[in-house]
Amino acid sequence: LHTTTIPAPKNTTDTVTINNNISNSTPAQILDETCAFLRSHLPSNNGKYSAVGIATFGPAGVNPTQTKDWGTILAGSPKREWRGVDLLTPIARACGLGDDGGGGRVVAG
Repeated sequence: LHTTTIPAPKNTTDTVTINNNISNSTPAQILDETCAFLRSHLPSNNGKYSAVGIATFGPAGVNPTQTKDWGTILAGSPKREWRGVDLLTPIARACGLGDDGGGGRVVAG
């Protein structure tokens, strides 16, 4: 996660761009830092994001009907340490959307 756009407080038509650099380390450390960042910027009005998009280096499971792979880095990834890593669950939880991505409000791709 390098740059994110978050609705400005008290005005959802404006946005705030925040640069947040996370150093390359293990998948668990990167996800922990990413989730901490997202939790620290939860909207104050309802404590959850309305939607979240996840862009990955892939390949990623993007078909929600294939629940085994949905939201994970697939086995064909050239980055071996990322193979099988679940991005969806920890990010959805950090965004207040629950384990299943909030009924499709988290999109991985």
